[in-house]
Amino acid sequence: MRQALEEAGFNTRVRNMLRGIMLRFGCPVRVVKTKRQAAPLHLKLQIPRKSDQKFLYRALRPDEIERGVLIPKKPGEPFVDSLRFPQVFPLRFGESPEHAVRSQQWDSDQYPTSGVSTTPHLKRAEHYAEHNRKIARIAVDRLEACGVQTFRVSKHVHASLITKPADDEVILVCPGAEYFPKDIIVEVFDLADLRAD
Repeated sequence: MRQALEEAGFNTRVRNMLRGIMLRFGCPVRVVKTKRQAAPLHLKLQIPRKSDQKFLYRALRPDEIERGVLIPKKPGEPFVDSLRFPQVFPLRFGESPEHAVRSQQWDSDQYPTSGVSTTPHLKRAEHYAEHNRKIARIAVDRLEACGVQTFRVSKHVHASLITKPADDEVILVCPGAEYFPKDIIVEVFDLADLRAD
């Protein structure tokens, strides 16, 4: 795409703007050349519907930035936790993945799990990246092939118990792994790249 834009005379600012659109909306930008030379260059945006979410985003911690992979706080452990209150009936006793989802979204520092938190909303990832400045864009279509499980918080936790509903959090789990496969990460970018757009 970059070469096609350069050939059409688009400057760096326009290319960066288009890259920002691609990152914000998680959509590809296709460059379409018309048959006539004098005709303008056309750009097509393919913005996915919410149900067609193609990417998840994660603000990276320093150890993840250094190694270039997602690392859970309790690597290699089963993704389960015990019942914690408050709860909403009906409820399940004993250890379960549902309780781990609740603990992870409640406070992953106080209740670490083998999952990592992500969001389908780039704006929320930007909020969490204020300190370390790096965000990973994760391809949803690569997760299953890499053995990564997904737990959408809203499907496992009652709405009244979700601490940050704006995150629309999706917890990723790679059973038994010390870290997640690098192949799920499409790109790691700096927060400054987004703000420059």
